[in-house]
Amino acid sequence: MKIRLLFGLGGALVGGTLALYYYCGAAGKKDVLACSTEFNFTRNEGKASEVKVNTIAQFYFHRDGTGLTTYKGAARAGGQNLIVDRDVDFTWEKREDDNVIVLSYTKTWRRHNDNTPNAQWGSFASPTSRYYLTISELSPAVWLIQDRRYPTYICRGE
Repeated sequence: MKIRLLFGLGGALVGGTLALYYYCGAAGKKDVLACSTEFNFTRNEGKASEVKVNTIAQFYFHRDGTGLTTYKGAARAGGQNLIVDRDVDFTWEKREDDNVIVLSYTKTWRRHNDNTPNAQWGSFASPTSRYYLTISELSPAVWLIQDRRYPTYICRGE
């Protein structure tokens, strides 16, 4: 009887510890901001390297200073239709002096059906790319994201 009780208490202790460990790990990855927007643009217009891109971009900013951008859509270059299906990991930090968010891309994960060459996709989301963003909430679940060099866009929460 004592042995069963000890095993039961030990199992409960180990189970509780594992549950707490996984809960704390998952809590650190909760999103501070998750939103979607459309990217429709033409790069190198009128040149042989022209590419037209039409994708949905989803941004996930996690509390731990990491994040992910998912791009899904289509591109057209050189008369060929292409598929864009990739994720880009990033890190982010908020500067204290001016509330600007510094976003740095770290790694790109291409899915098997993504056939858009990196040369056509461009370097805007390549590793080591860095952006200085200002994010303002316009209304509940609607954010205005501004960057110094690129167009401003509206991102809607999920």
